[in-house]
Amino acid sequence: MQMHESHLGRQAAQESVKGTLRRLGIVLPEEHWHTRSVTIDVPHKTSRQVTVRELIEEARTSGVPDTLQRILDQRDPFFGGTFVMATDSHALTLGFEYAGYSAKLQGPCRLGPIEEEITSDILHFRRAACEASRRPSDLSASTRYYRAYLQASVSVVEAFINRYAHLLKHQGHPGASVLAERCSLEERIVSWAEVVTGKSTEAFRAGPEWSQFSELRRERNRLVHTVEPFAGHRVADMVRGLNFVREGVGGFLILLRRLAGAEPLGFMLRLRTAPLVEERRH
Repeated sequence: MQMHESHLGRQAAQESVKGTLRRLGIVLPEEHWHTRSVTIDVPHKTSRQVTVRELIEEARTSGVPDTLQRILDQRDPFFGGTFVMATDSHALTLGFEYAGYSAKLQGPCRLGPIEEEITSDILHFRRAACEASRRPSDLSASTRYYRAYLQASVSVVEAFINRYAHLLKHQGHPGASVLAERCSLEERIVSWAEVVTGKSTEAFRAGPEWSQFSELRRERNRLVHTVEPFAGHRVADMVRGLNFVREGVGGFLILLRRLAGAEPLGFMLRLRTAPLVEERRH
């Protein structure tokens, strides 16, 4: 299997930067706009300048201009106010409190938003599965990474639902108990749509996003519940499954956000633009 190097081509990366700048209310002159610089102002931090060329390169390599997108993500009422912390020191303890949740870890340690962590897992496992499949191939490792990818691809959608459930419970929302009920993931997504968007399930079931996510979920469940006595994976099927991350995971999360009247978040855009995978025939 072979993976494309970049999330976005240069033209698409430029459009991504332009769109993100507009969402931030930053207007640049059209002429030679890509040679300009913008000032990044973040509360409680020193302002800094970043060139548009740097932002375009960020979008090419990760699918989103991270420097700008992080500002938008921090403003989100459900996913904002979170950040990654890490230390190599045994002498330090990291603590975090968030909407009634608290965590404290003795170093060395790392603590970060679950959606961001799992998104990094998905992108890592995709690339690792491809690299291990190259000659001289290690298909044992490649299929192992693919199974980890399947698990993470479903988990990130569960994490999305759980973020809403946690915040709504903390806020005393009357629908929070419905989201917290123990039931299938499909039933939880239906409950999320009813509680958060007030729309019917047909709003997300009709397109390829739901179809592809459902296929990933069925494959993941087949492995998790070990319904078959052998585990087998064709490379052609792995290629297909790895590319489902674009519409079936990233696209599905973006669809749910838009049903809720909200803009996509950075981790969703990274998944939606994940580099394509192709089967390499020798």
